[in-house]
Amino acid sequence: MVKRVCIYIDGANFYGGLTSLNKNFSDLNFDFENYIKFLCKQDKLVKIYYYNAHVKKKINDKIWAKQKIYLIDCTKFLNVKLVYVQENLV
Repeated sequence: MVKRVCIYIDGANFYGGLTSLNKNFSDLNFDFENYIKFLCKQDKLVKIYYYNAHVKKKINDKIWAKQKIYLIDCTKFLNVKLVYVQENLV
C-alpha cells in the first residue's frame, strides 16, 4: 500500500548536522532530491516543510545571499513550503 508522506526539515539543525560530519560540507552541495527519494522510497511525497530563520540582508549581506540562493534551489525541484520561524536572526 502506497502511503502519503510529508517531510519536515529543521533547517538550522540540518545544516549543523551536515557541517558536524564534515566542516567542508554544507547544505549548498547536499543532494536533497536523492535524499527525499531515499526517505519516501515507494510512497507518495505530498509536501516538504522546510523551517528556517529568515536572514535579514541588512544584518549580514553574505549569509543573506547564500540563504536566498539555497532556498530558491530547494523550491525548484521539490514540493517545498518554506516556513520562517523567527525574524531578525542570523
